[in-house]
Amino acid sequence: MPKYDAKVERFHKADEIEFYRLLAYRNDADLDAKLTEWEFFYNCEDFHSAMNEKTPHERLREKSGYNAPVSMKPFSQV
Repeated sequence: MPKYDAKVERFHKADEIEFYRLLAYRNDADLDAKLTEWEFFYNCEDFHSAMNEKTPHERLREKSGYNAPVSMKPFSQV
């Protein structure tokens, strides 16, 4: 049973299984670049069965009614 927020904990589990365990990086800048790519893939390209085979970005657009553009930039650079 999730201890706090099940969706957040599921995302952290996906990060651990699908990103960090498979990752080899040289330095912090390399890790940051790979994490940015991973976040874009997870949120904008990877279809999720729990969301009726939609991406989190598509689901957010549906629920909010806001047609947000897809961006490869990290939030700190938007």
